[in-house]
Amino acid sequence: MRKEKEIREALKRLKEEHLRRLRDSGSHSSFGLVAMIGVLEWVLSDKESLPDIS
Repeated sequence: MRKEKEIREALKRLKEEHLRRLRDSGSHSSFGLVAMIGVLEWVLSDKESLPDIS
């Protein structure tokens, strides 16, 4: 449960950074940032099928 909370917090921070970059004039969000957001969302949505590595 703690790891899921940490992932959700990281996802929230990444999304905030993404939106901040989009709001800044002349700035854009990097592909890496968008990819990280996608991966974290996938991990949270598909956690039942992920192996337990702890």
